[in-house]
Amino acid sequence: MQERISETFFKRRDGNNYQRDRGAPRLPSIKPRAPVFRDVHARVLLAALLNHPHVFADVEEALGGLELHNEGLAKLRDALISTLSGDSGLDRQTLRLHLNASGYEKVMDDILSESLYVHAGFAAPKAEPETVLSQWLELWQDIQKRAAQKEISAGWKTAFHAGSPEEEERLRNIIQGG
Repeated sequence: MQERISETFFKRRDGNNYQRDRGAPRLPSIKPRAPVFRDVHARVLLAALLNHPHVFADVEEALGGLELHNEGLAKLRDALISTLSGDSGLDRQTLRLHLNASGYEKVMDDILSESLYVHAGFAAPKAEPETVLSQWLELWQDIQKRAAQKEISAGWKTAFHAGSPEEEERLRNIIQGG
């Protein structure tokens, strides 16, 4: 009896795999979907602007340079710039109605959520208008620093593997300039 229990629950290893009964069907491996964190910072910045369009004039240039990998977010960003450039005096409600009518309702619903506001309170509709701009710009600067660090890291790897003095010089200039 003890042998059957051991055999059932404590199968011996064979290399990297456990031995299994040859007649038992193999279950498919299920890989959980990784959470989408790649564009969370961009979502926060866009949510803050949707809820606080009064900061647009101060962040317009930075918003235009925001690198977005999600096509829906990129289109929303472009629509925000276009809309607010034409009428920067729009309030939150009018801006959202205009963007809803232009087909951005789903993207905005994905962005404007309590789960986002928990992590970035300044993007919430009830955030203090005076703090939105400073925290928006602070997050933007953090995004820029991380992007520069990634570029430098990738560049050093490339320079190391290629043995390129030109690439090393380019990276030194980036580091000294940044």
